[in-house]
Amino acid sequence: MIAVGVSFFVPETILIDLQQWRGVPSHFNVRTPFDAAIFDAMAVGIGVVGLAILLATVRSLGRINGDPATALAIRLGLLFLLIGQVLGGLIIANYFSTHVPIESASIVGPAGQLKVPHALALHGLQVLAILAVILERTQIRPSPRAAIAAVACCALGYGLLLAAAALQTYSGLGPLALTPVSLVTALVGAAFVAGPYVIGVNALGATYSGLDSA
Repeated sequence: MIAVGVSFFVPETILIDLQQWRGVPSHFNVRTPFDAAIFDAMAVGIGVVGLAILLATVRSLGRINGDPATALAIRLGLLFLLIGQVLGGLIIANYFSTHVPIESASIVGPAGQLKVPHALALHGLQVLAILAVILERTQIRPSPRAAIAAVACCALGYGLLLAAAALQTYSGLGPLALTPVSLVTALVGAAFVAGPYVIGVNALGATYSGLDSA
């Protein structure tokens, strides 16, 4: 059931690409009956996907066979994905509550941009999954606790990046008009994300160097 629900991403993406190919906005576009029908279909599709992600997130809290660090990456990645769906819903709510032009649907206040934290949250799953794969494929294996700590550190850093983006948005500021608090939060978050990656990539490089010299 979950797999079927998530598969609705495919027609959702096709409809977005169709509207872009036609040269018209893909979201909140109800200018013609055809555009309205496309947007309604997209709304149904993303509703099904959102429900499937919620079910997958809840299910991930149970037993996951395999590496403990990878299991943690899956759980936290799905949580970020779920947050991304909520932020997408806030964009829709912002549009219908403010009745702003289509191109301003994700704008909060003077220049806050909801699309930024929305996009960040959606890609958290990939960031954590790639790190988990890197850690799994090194012969110089960190201890299970160290690998879990690396994934947790990366997730914390990504959460700080997301928090900085959300703070900018709801302060009505553009993504690059960083306040001192947002800047420090983003820098600390970036360091927490980069650190485990640097360690993991170096270990992976050492693994392949060892294989080449063997």
